[in-house]
Amino acid sequence: MRFARFFEEVIAVHRAHQGVITAVREAAAYDPAVSDFYTAGLEGFDEAVRRTLRSEQAAGSAPADLDVTAASRVIVWGGAQAIAHHIVVDDGSGDRALARELARIWWHGTYRRPSD
Repeated sequence: MRFARFFEEVIAVHRAHQGVITAVREAAAYDPAVSDFYTAGLEGFDEAVRRTLRSEQAAGSAPADLDVTAASRVIVWGGAQAIAHHIVVDDGSGDRALARELARIWWHGTYRRPSD
């Protein structure tokens, strides 16, 4: 699944630059300039996910009742938190499993959700 490969690449980048990313995330909590820098990339990804989800809704591939904004926040911001925590507690042997689960959560939560 392409989502799993994407998340594997993201995890690899985060793992390779763990020290810098951890420092930036920490500094972002108290330095507005660092916060702006750190969140800009995630906000850009968040916007790209929203565009994709809207496009998928228009094509009928994603449910009409999908809240695009809420879903993109869970995918982007929740995924970032999960990856950050995973890198701290896992030696790398679980990277593929985490990528697969992030991909499945995205796929099933967005495209294969049950009707209310």
